[in-house]
Amino acid sequence: MNRSILVGEIVSFTMNTGVVSTGTVIQRTAERKQPVILLIEQANGWRCFRFEDEVSAPSKPEPALATAG
Repeated sequence: MNRSILVGEIVSFTMNTGVVSTGTVIQRTAERKQPVILLIEQANGWRCFRFEDEVSAPSKPEPALATAG
């Protein structure tokens, strides 16, 4: 992403297994001359660290089609 990611934002990332997942940023660590590290919590409670450049905005879900009844 080209912009800074803030605490509370929902992001998408690839887990170590290759599966794409989403989670909420719960901590952001920024040090001088070092890449920004994000602590992300998934919906199931699992947490992981990712560099800011390894995450992206989650893809928007497709709208549900209404069926005539």
